[in-house]
Amino acid sequence: MQQKLLMRQGVDFLRFCPNPAQLPFIAGRECFTQRACLCGTGSGKTKVGCYEDLAWALMYPGSVGYIFEPSYPMIKRILFPTLESKDLLGCPFPFDQNPYVAEFNRGDMRLTFWNGSQWWFVSLDDAERAEGPNVDYIHIDEARLVRHLDTAWLTSVRRLRKSGRCTVPINPSIWLTTTTDFPGSDLFNITENPKSASPEMKVYRWSIFDNLTLSKEYVAEILRTHTGGLAERFVYGRFANVGAGSFPFDSSVHVQECSDKKLLKEIRYGIDFGWSNPSAIICIGYDYDDRVYVLDEFYKPMVSKEDLLQKLCDL
Repeated sequence: MQQKLLMRQGVDFLRFCPNPAQLPFIAGRECFTQRACLCGTGSGKTKVGCYEDLAWALMYPGSVGYIFEPSYPMIKRILFPTLESKDLLGCPFPFDQNPYVAEFNRGDMRLTFWNGSQWWFVSLDDAERAEGPNVDYIHIDEARLVRHLDTAWLTSVRRLRKSGRCTVPINPSIWLTTTTDFPGSDLFNITENPKSASPEMKVYRWSIFDNLTLSKEYVAEILRTHTGGLAERFVYGRFANVGAGSFPFDSSVHVQECSDKKLLKEIRYGIDFGWSNPSAIICIGYDYDDRVYVLDEFYKPMVSKEDLLQKLCDL
């Protein structure tokens, strides 16, 4: 059943204008219960995924959607800045300046809209976090970086049994937005492997050339530094084999929670200034066994030196 965006009388805030490559993905909500945006970096995949999140929240009053990122820092670094865009919610986190937002519960990471719809922001640093109550729709951003994506995906699909809160008919759906990795990966098997991908899955693909808002300098730099398999993945959004890095890294082994910051003997900060390339601040702590913990981070393009200094003081 086709639904329309339900706008509050006298209020209009959505300014998102999809480019031609994004339109088929948006239109696909009426046809496919599983969709995947496999795109180049900077192509606008996260933004169109967040627009889809907003569309479902407004079309289906009382609906419940879960928005997943591979980690909590990525929720702050990727999802929240995207939603702050003038094309979407158009105001800073926690978004309470937007007329459609009734409440943001920081403890639960739950956003409630004026029509009763809810979003839950959840990290998939552990695939078991995909478990929970029945929901109406799910969006997984940067899916290629999710550890044990196969388990997280199957768990998410099982949850699409309707929340029971939606006040209009709804057909539960799931979509993911990501750059690609390599043939044979969990992401490949879920989306494009003919032996394992669901017949309900529809793949949409576009490159960085389809995002006309990217500067020519940015595109030229990506093309200069990404050739062969890297270009296939991060320019065109296609699966390709790329040589492994110098150091093997398994987040299940090498990443642990810092249970008590009082046990740290030293804290240091690192800073890198950029403009088109983002500025970054990282806060790390050393325990008495000289293990290093990343405690906080900041990552954002086009930040003035004054604002960067203030952020460093805040940290």
